[in-house]
Amino acid sequence: MASMEFQVPSAPKRCRLDLGLAAAATSMTTPTAGGDDNVSLLEDVIFEILSWLPAKSLCRYRCVSKNWRALICNPGFVTVHRFRAEPLLVAMSCSGDGPSFLQMMDVQGNVVKVVKYPGCVQSFCLSIGRLLDPNFGHKFSNIRVIHLDTGKKFRTCQKPAKKERDVDASRSTRIERCFGFGSTAKSGVRKIFGVVLQLVITGIYQCEVLSLGKGAKWRPTRPPPYSISAVYDDYSEGVTLNGYVYFLSLDEESVLLISFDLESEEWKVIQGPSGVLSHAAMEKISIAELNGSVCLVQNMGFMICLWLLTDPSKQTWIKIYSIRMGYKPIHLLTPLRMIHPSGKLLFCYFYNKTSGPELQIYDPRSGGCTDVKNAPTNLVGNIRLCSTNVDPRFSVEL
Repeated sequence: MASMEFQVPSAPKRCRLDLGLAAAATSMTTPTAGGDDNVSLLEDVIFEILSWLPAKSLCRYRCVSKNWRALICNPGFVTVHRFRAEPLLVAMSCSGDGPSFLQMMDVQGNVVKVVKYPGCVQSFCLSIGRLLDPNFGHKFSNIRVIHLDTGKKFRTCQKPAKKERDVDASRSTRIERCFGFGSTAKSGVRKIFGVVLQLVITGIYQCEVLSLGKGAKWRPTRPPPYSISAVYDDYSEGVTLNGYVYFLSLDEESVLLISFDLESEEWKVIQGPSGVLSHAAMEKISIAELNGSVCLVQNMGFMICLWLLTDPSKQTWIKIYSIRMGYKPIHLLTPLRMIHPSGKLLFCYFYNKTSGPELQIYDPRSGGCTDVKNAPTNLVGNIRLCSTNVDPRFSVEL
């Protein structure tokens, strides 16, 4: 298991296209006879440049010309842009007794889509354009899956219930319920994975899986080899990546990750970073997804260290950031996106359990953090990264 300082790789050369070319292209006239090659080259340049731009910019550039409008709405262009575009941030906004909304933002904090949502949730799971709300229903008895692009309900099903008498887990470091939501790596079947703590004293878990589809029912599966630990507010979320759901376990002296394979429904154990202990004084440990990898957050109050799991099979961790948070310790930090080629980090944080999320960008070159000024101010709960681009251009009539 290796630990080393991480150097942000440079972005591919094709990412560094001069956006001035796009503006210059608008003033260029179509070449006369014999210039077909030049026309084709110009179209390729415009296609390449536009395919890297944010969706909000493309919405404005549709007005440049009929040709640009046709290009931006072309299904082939849509496919390329979705592959290249930065994913969207998803957050819940509430305003007193008024309705709640799912706000979808780009990495600059600009809201690109708003979906009305019944109720207000503090936490949710995202997977392939779907949102899993585990807090829906009377006394948390149901879960709901909705389409992110339309806000329409996809499915509602009952949560796995405790088979024995509920036990007060308020003094336990183990979680009472948690969920993972994702697709199997090979077959692509969407599954919801639920874990319910049966007995606090013995740490016995009930684990069940639900495959989305007609006649879907919860069925039992193997319990975890170690307990799943609650770090914040008696709740711990699974990080779903590449067909695995990762959970944090802090019962041992060293930090452990336990991963559940959605395909084989087997458990694996991954050792945490060397030197990071489960019960170090004044430290909190959490996990999140960062640019397609599992990221472990070592929260020491005034200093936050981020570790990236670069090779799960070899259990290789790399320390990528050490962020000094100023004079006031924070309650929770969630990394959202490493921005290439600068290596800047977009993250959200909470000062305490009752505060709303704040969006900031950390610059490793200057060592400073700046607020994301365009972000909405009425957000509640955590912020998630949409694993697939839900682009507002293509869900409305153009």
